[in-house]
Amino acid sequence: MFVSKVNFDLILIGFCLNDIKEGSAAPDRWRLAIPLPQKLKAIFLEHTRLARLLQERYDRLLINIGIRDSFTSSVEPCYKKNSKEWKKFLAAYKKILTLNTKLNLPKPIVGLLNYRQQVEQSLAKMGFITVNYLEPFKKYDNKSLIVSKWEGHPSKLAHGIYAQGFYDAIVASKVIPIR
Repeated sequence: MFVSKVNFDLILIGFCLNDIKEGSAAPDRWRLAIPLPQKLKAIFLEHTRLARLLQERYDRLLINIGIRDSFTSSVEPCYKKNSKEWKKFLAAYKKILTLNTKLNLPKPIVGLLNYRQQVEQSLAKMGFITVNYLEPFKKYDNKSLIVSKWEGHPSKLAHGIYAQGFYDAIVASKVIPIR
């Protein structure tokens, strides 16, 4: 939709472990085994730390006794090479390469924070430049890399590591001139 409205120099992609999964980022993981009305739950979670702590403990208990999948175990089946999710994932990245070729752009770069070599190897084989952030992230504790215990998205430090990795990949691959 926006392709005709933007002048691209390069396509950069940030890949997350759950990108391969259809639907919600963590579908069944966050549902309560005993449902609580969503509006009431949202109010408690937004306004009290106790509610967030209780939910975290409740989630952990449900995962430990096998009623709920962990985030990782809910995503794992998607990486089977014959799964529909894996095939859709590869097809989506082929579409990106097609667009990249159509726009006559240099090789796209994909940043991964991923212990799965399968993804990195598959994308590199397809023609993407890959940047794996696993090693740079190992230099820091998880607390400094996330916004908060309750919000697992990357912190300012983590975004800085991502930016530096993309910059280093652009310079090393010489895909676009750096002034």
